[in-house]
Amino acid sequence: MNEHLAKERKETDRLKAETLRLGILIPREPDWWWYDDDVIRSVSSEQWELISSDHEYLTEIGTSGTKRLIRDELRKLKDEARQDISWRRQEVLWKFTIAGMVIGWILGSAGIVISLVALFRSLATH
Repeated sequence: MNEHLAKERKETDRLKAETLRLGILIPREPDWWWYDDDVIRSVSSEQWELISSDHEYLTEIGTSGTKRLIRDELRKLKDEARQDISWRRQEVLWKFTIAGMVIGWILGSAGIVISLVALFRSLATH
């Protein structure tokens, strides 16, 4: 394998691994892939079926398209994470609001009870 093919193999494998990790399928468009013709000519069609993935490479269009798919998926995941944080923040804010209302009602009720007790004591002393 020459240096150019080794570089292409490394880049294609890296992008395939990244898309696999993210759960993205790389489209099987004809202009996205190229195959090593020397290997195709040197093996039978049955053998080619077994080893084709080792000798397929992304074209420039395929590489840039795959990078775009990865970028879009990462952006989508980041937005979802941001939305999850926002929901958690709203949930905590809502809990604090409820707790504040409950505490307010309790303190207000306690104030009314204290003022009534003070009123009845002052009426009882007169």
